[in-house]
Amino acid sequence: RKRDLSSYLYVAPPYSPLNAQYQTTANFLSFTGNRLSSNSLGDFQFISGIESYGWEQSRRTDAISNNSQDVASDGLGYFAKVDQQLKSLDLNVITGIRSESLERNSTASGVVTNYNKNISASELGLSKQLDANQSVYVRIAKSFRMPNADEFACALGYSCSNTNTLLPQTSHDKEIGWKFTRSNNFRLSSRIYQSSFNNEISERSDLISLSKASASTRLHWTFSLCCSR
Repeated sequence: RKRDLSSYLYVAPPYSPLNAQYQTTANFLSFTGNRLSSNSLGDFQFISGIESYGWEQSRRTDAISNNSQDVASDGLGYFAKVDQQLKSLDLNVITGIRSESLERNSTASGVVTNYNKNISASELGLSKQLDANQSVYVRIAKSFRMPNADEFACALGYSCSNTNTLLPQTSHDKEIGWKFTRSNNFRLSSRIYQSSFNNEISERSDLISLSKASASTRLHWTFSLCCSR
């Protein structure tokens, strides 16, 4: 996929508009295998795969200085997921893992910033069928977010003095939920989940500096209703 974009860039301060040109090229390749079978415990599903992706972007403005940036990102990920039914207990056990290698680099105002990381994510969940219409589930997981091109290096239009080496943001999630389904026309669900973040990537209101929060925890509750005719 290729995309060319012409736009205005507002740089702080004094927030005056600049003509900007962005040229982006993205490539993605994925192979996935899916096996369905049955064993003495119940139905069994195994999914595994590999993903490769690359992204490049050229950024240019008509500013006098800090007027160009070239960024690139390449990643390779492996994943696997198992869904095992325990038929005698009306229970499903779901577990999964993902491992990813990431290489990113940025060149702006003569400053080159490289960012190379290896990281993984995982999850474990249990789902219990209460009756023909209701089920409950619990889930624990570890997830991550890598800094993007404007977070691990300088952003176009700003001085490259703000280059940094942010750690990947990680979170540990805990979730419990309930689902109710009546045919295909009515669905009701509710869940409560908690996310504990480490090295959270945050952004100040001036859009220049980035910081790291050592740890933070958030608790959420959601309720949803869906009907169709």
